[in-house]
Parts: sequence; structure tokens; C-alpha cells
Amino acid sequence: MFAPPAFADDPADPAVAAALARINDGTYTQADIDLIKTDPVLADEVPDPSTNLAAMDVSGGDASPVYTIDATSCWHVTVTVRRRSLLGSTLYKWHHYVEWCGTSSGKKVTKWRQRYDYVTNASSVVYVRELNAESHSSTPVYNVATSFRQRHIEYCVVKYGCYTSHYPHSKIWVYWWGGYAYTASNA
Repeated sequence: MFAPPAFADDPADPAVAAALARINDGTYTQADIDLIKTDPVLADEVPDPSTNLAAMDVSGGDASPVYTIDATSCWHVTVTVRRRSLLGSTLYKWHHYVEWCGTSSGKKVTKWRQRYDYVTNASSVVYVRELNAESHSSTPVYNVATSFRQRHIEYCVVKYGCYTSHYPHSKIWVYWWGGYAYTASNA
């Protein structure tokens, strides 16, 4: 990787590069974390490996009504997964958004209106890559339908290159009456 002139005389520290590799593969020690934290700029760009499944960093919004016509109503919800740095800053927020319609006659999810994902609050080291997985229930379907999405997020730091990836994902169950449930992770 080409280093800009500002970094030409500041080569990558092999000990830091090794610590980043161990954080990436899950074999890190507290000494690796402490070493990265000696450089506050870098520490604020490195994902905290201890927060992979932190419940406080996964949230669902209120299932808000979009519209109702006759016996058919439509709703939308967003499930959000946040990734934090070693210093607690937000590295990104990944969102899985769905809109669906349902009817009380037959208790069916009648259709998907929209389903997509997007990233907000992305740090300069975060690169949003390809959609890795996507699936959804066919509609109409009795009672409940599901939507699943998984996105590839890569981290690249000038002196150390692209050194790790995460794959935020969620599965949302939507019900004919507007309710929903979800599972999600930022691992």
C-alpha cells in the first residue's frame, strides 16, 4: 500500500501490526489492547473486540405504520447495529430496514414494500463492501415473514493497510398485525 508523504518517515511498527493481526483473529491479549491504546488516534480506529455482541449496540425501532387501506395495513422498522472503537467511539452504524403489509383477513403478511440496508456514522477507516447474504420470505404468507441481510465492512488504516473485516447482520420477523422480532450481531 502506498504511504502518503506525511507517513513516509513514520513506518508501521511491527509490534503494532502483530497486535492488530491478533485482534483480528481473536487470539489477542490485554497486552495487545494496551499497546494499541498507547496511540490514541489508532485506538480510536480499531474495533473493540470485546463488544461483538453487546446488546446495547443492537436496537430495533418502533414498528411505525406507513398507511392503512381497507383491511390492509403497512408498517416499517429499522434494526440498527453499532460497532465501537477501543476508545468507545462509534465506527459505524449498520441499518436493516423493512416495510411490509399485512391483513387481518386470513392473518397474512401480504407483501414486502421495501427491504434494504445502509451505513451511517462511518469513520474514515470504514469501507462498506458487498452485501454477503440476503434472503426473505415469499409473500403472501400466513402470520409471519422474515428478512435477512449481512454486509461486509472492512477496516483500513493508512500505515497498516486493510487489516480486518466485520459482517453485521440481522434477521427480522414481521407479523401480519405490525409486530416484529429480530436477532442481530456486529461480529
